[in-house]
Amino acid sequence: MNTHQLYRTIAVLALVAALALPGFAQGLYWESVIKDSRSDEKGRVSRFYYMPKKYKAAMGGEKQAAIIRLDKDEMVMIDNEEKSYWEMSFKEMEVMMKGMGAQMDAAEAQMEEAMKDMSEEQRKMVQEMMGKNKSKTGAEVAVSKTGKTQTINGFACSEYTLKNGDKKLATVWATKDIPGVDGMREDLMEFGKRMAAMMPTGMESSVEKSLSMVDGFPIQTERSDGSIMTVTKVEKRSTHPGEFEPPKGYTKVDPPMGGKE
Repeated sequence: MNTHQLYRTIAVLALVAALALPGFAQGLYWESVIKDSRSDEKGRVSRFYYMPKKYKAAMGGEKQAAIIRLDKDEMVMIDNEEKSYWEMSFKEMEVMMKGMGAQMDAAEAQMEEAMKDMSEEQRKMVQEMMGKNKSKTGAEVAVSKTGKTQTINGFACSEYTLKNGDKKLATVWATKDIPGVDGMREDLMEFGKRMAAMMPTGMESSVEKSLSMVDGFPIQTERSDGSIMTVTKVEKRSTHPGEFEPPKGYTKVDPPMGGKE
C-alpha cells in the first residue's frame, strides 16, 4: 500500500468512525456499501466490527483491513492479498500523515505559482482538478436537521445537511430505530477524532468532525464528491478478541513512511 492509498483508507476510516457514534455494551457489527467513481454499480462492500476500545474495518471485498486499538494506542493495517501487515502507533501515524500533508501543500504551492502564466480558462480547469473549492482553513461546518424523512433498508431516517456557508458538503440520513442503542459513544468519538486528526487540515477533516453532531445512527451518507455510503445491515454482536489481532501466519512488514511506497 502506497501513501496515497493509505490516505484514502484513513479518509474512509475517519468517515465511518465519525458516523458510527452509537454503540452497544456487548459490541456492534454493521455492513455498508460505498459507491463512488472507483466502484462498479454494485459498489464496494465493507464490514465493521466494534468492541470496547477495539474497532476493525474490512474494506474492498476484504482485500484490506484496518484495526484500531485504543487500548494499545495503535493501528494495524492488513493486506490479505499479500498476507502481510504493519503496525504503527497513533503518534507515529499522525506525524507521518502531517508530513504527507506538508508535501501536498508544497506541491500545491508550486502549481499555484505555475498557474500565474496560465489563461483564466486554464486556471479554472486546474483549480477544479485540484479541488480548490475545498477550504484549507478547517472552516466551521453547520449541521442542520431538515425535517425530511424516508425509509432506507427498512430504517426510518431523518435528513441532516452539512454545509460550509452556502455550499452543501454532505447529506446524512440517520435513524433512531436501532433498538438497544447504548451510551458507549466515547470510544467511537475517539476513533473519529483520531482518524480526522491524521488527515491534512482542511474541509474534509472538518466534515468528519462535524458528523458527530448528527443525532442517530447514519444509514446513508451522500457527499458532494458524488460518493454514497449506505449501511445495509446492523446488529448487536460480540466479536472474538482474535478478530482484532493480525492474522496468524501473516508476515509483519515495515509501514510506508513519507513518500516511500
